[in-house]
Amino acid sequence: MKRISFIIVAIFSLSFLGCKKDSFLREKPSDFLTIDNAFLNAAQFRTGLNYLYYRLRENYISDDADTRTVHFGSGADINFSQNEQNVWTNYSYLNGNAGWLRDLFNRQYEMINNANNILKQSENPEVKWASNTEKLQIQAEARFF
Repeated sequence: MKRISFIIVAIFSLSFLGCKKDSFLREKPSDFLTIDNAFLNAAQFRTGLNYLYYRLRENYISDDADTRTVHFGSGADINFSQNEQNVWTNYSYLNGNAGWLRDLFNRQYEMINNANNILKQSENPEVKWASNTEKLQIQAEARFF
């Protein structure tokens, strides 16, 4: 009986012990990049913006002719190849099954996501800015996308 009472008291006592949420359970990854540790100075933000410019250029110089052509407005004019049945004259091709269209939209949404991450991290107080102008320039370029 004493042993059972001791076990119950021990379990009851241990149930009140725990860890502090802020110190023990907080993850601080140091072996891979996250938003919190990838953008900490202006050079890192510039690298992120350079990637956005690369993705923007890729829309126009991509090897994918279908995706590239849509940016130049091909097919917007009814006189453009009237007798052909292709993506630009038969608009039933423009649906959720079109892989090239999905790729086009995925590329755009990736750019928006990356630009939003840059904007969010630019407000982090741990970021070292040389001046407020530098911060505003990075934010303005990210808003372009």
